[in-house]
Amino acid sequence: MERFLKRYQGMIVTNDKQRGVGLIEVLVSLVILAVGLLSVATLHTSIIGNSNDNKAKNEAIIIAQSRIEALRNFSNGINTTDEFEAAFVVVDKGNSTNITGINAAFTRTESIADANSAKSITVYVKWNDNHSDAQEVSIDSSIAWQKPRSVGDLSSEASEPLIPSATGRARLGDGTLTLAELNAAITTGAAKATDDGMFLYDSLDGQYRLVDKDRTIVLTLIDACDLAGGNCTDFVKISGRVYIDNATQSSLTTGDVFIQASDAAFCQQYYLDSDGNAQELLPVANSDMKTPNNDYTYYNYTCYLGGGWHGNIGIILSGGITQKDKVCQGDPTSLDAFADPVIAARRVYRGMLHKEDGNGDIIVDANQQPIYYSIGVADALVLPAAGDAGHDFIISSLNINDTEGFKCKSEGIMVRDDSYYSRADLEYNTPPGTTPGKLFEGIPTDFFCLNQNADYIDSFDDTVFSMDASCPFDPSDPPSIRHVISGKVLVNTDLSIDSDIAAITVNTSDGSGNCVIAAFTKPSSTQYSLSYKCDVYDWGTGWDGYIQLNTDYSIMACDHYREAYNTITNDISAGDNICNIGDVLTVTGAVVVNGTKVLTSATTDDNGGQCVVASDGASYACNSDLLATGVQWSGRLTFQTNGSKLCISDPVLPVGSVGTFAIVDGASSTAWIDLMNVDKGNLVLALEVIQNNGNCP
Repeated sequence: MERFLKRYQGMIVTNDKQRGVGLIEVLVSLVILAVGLLSVATLHTSIIGNSNDNKAKNEAIIIAQSRIEALRNFSNGINTTDEFEAAFVVVDKGNSTNITGINAAFTRTESIADANSAKSITVYVKWNDNHSDAQEVSIDSSIAWQKPRSVGDLSSEASEPLIPSATGRARLGDGTLTLAELNAAITTGAAKATDDGMFLYDSLDGQYRLVDKDRTIVLTLIDACDLAGGNCTDFVKISGRVYIDNATQSSLTTGDVFIQASDAAFCQQYYLDSDGNAQELLPVANSDMKTPNNDYTYYNYTCYLGGGWHGNIGIILSGGITQKDKVCQGDPTSLDAFADPVIAARRVYRGMLHKEDGNGDIIVDANQQPIYYSIGVADALVLPAAGDAGHDFIISSLNINDTEGFKCKSEGIMVRDDSYYSRADLEYNTPPGTTPGKLFEGIPTDFFCLNQNADYIDSFDDTVFSMDASCPFDPSDPPSIRHVISGKVLVNTDLSIDSDIAAITVNTSDGSGNCVIAAFTKPSSTQYSLSYKCDVYDWGTGWDGYIQLNTDYSIMACDHYREAYNTITNDISAGDNICNIGDVLTVTGAVVVNGTKVLTSATTDDNGGQCVVASDGASYACNSDLLATGVQWSGRLTFQTNGSKLCISDPVLPVGSVGTFAIVDGASSTAWIDLMNVDKGNLVLALEVIQNNGNCP
């Protein structure tokens, strides 16, 4: 015992000959270790809790969106306005339904209010988060009833095949795989990883399944696999990016933004790390989700759907979209007015079919309105197609009344410094270019017409239905009535230019596919004649827009390149547009705008010439009157902005031309150029709007 006590005491009181750890030191170390382990456990619990809360929020949004879509689908079975009113009774947070979710227990309620001829719907979903605090999300929408032409028409033609429903051939959910099941499927090749963090799983029962990282089957493709051959068709995939404009949405985080598709669909949100690998989306962006100058925060998405689907893909914010939240879509670099930016929180995907009578005319209803039928996407379609721009969204904040798409450019949203990068530049960290908005070049507007490519359209019976190469309007917002504007293009010449005449097209400001030109005739040896008809659509207040003649203006001059119309409420005749063949000088150019300051007018002192400025003030085109053979053109072009100084660059003269010029610019909002002895052909003249205290280059 004495020896033991001495050894014990030697552990406590050490000297130069003794080594060891004292009891007090041991106890202190244990306390420090315990505190450290507790901190790690607390951090781990917090991370898990936050992750679960985000999943619960996402699930709540999906529940609310699904209810909105269910109500829309429910309205399809309604045949009268009385049935519509009876089905959508006004209620305030009623129709309570308890839903046991994957990440929480939810309670769903809904409010229905009258909104003129429509119903305003708000769906609320409540749950308790990881800290037992009450949480809620809500989604607003409007539902209107209109007698569905396709349903009414097809119901009387039972012998004809029905067009597939909007839901397509996918269904939500189908259980969960165990870790062993997933690993075994990966080993045998029955499951494979996607490049966005998901798994595609063939369970050899004819169905094809989409599985998330938690092994939950989120989407099932019905009858997708050939049981005999083992071959499967794939899901439809539509992908793009979501950008947050940091200048106007500085407090919005990636965790507040959700991408959602209608009906049976699943949208995977992720970002690519510096090595190009897909990572789970973070609630707060890291450096991999920032553009070089921090102008935009962004992430990627892929929405998985079934063949036959048509519907919407759009943005949902966790706090709801306010009137100041504006989502920009479209191409800010395009000179095509149909591709200009628009403000809309969702993008519509749909194709349109019609039937024709024995004369090849579209069959109309009792009110003489064309009957169109919606059709969805083809099996395994991938959008964007190779080489095309992503189906992106740019989230900003603007004034409540800022609803016009040009605000996406004039307020700087789509033309900030980082917009000069192309998408590839961002990925490979190469220097930006010189085009504002290059990052968003080619982005579709808020309606993606599947008719533009026959491979995009689901299969249909072509002995019953026909398809044009474009859609006459956005079928998600159908007009109340169609009007027809008809006219003629008369080309005076004694030359034989059949191919040039056949290349002439006409379009309206609504799109490129709304006009039909009959085969040209030649009523005399000195004149060609082309008749056209354009469909324009009236949403109840008349149609406003223009009809544009597209031809080679380097060889002909016409009465008008573009003719404007206001408040068209019936069918009208546009009269004749007279064109004469000969030598013409055309002047075209792009305009570098300065915020809201744009080009507003362009004029020529040539009595027979004309100029047209694009609707966004970012480009223009002028042409002279006919030039006598061998005669050069001299004259003045005058340009006007809406308040800022205007600069004119040196012109790029037509090939072989030795003309001269004199420019007066940089002093006010008006500038002009005098051209002397310029040959026929195309002259390129760029303009730039600058600050009033600036100087021209």
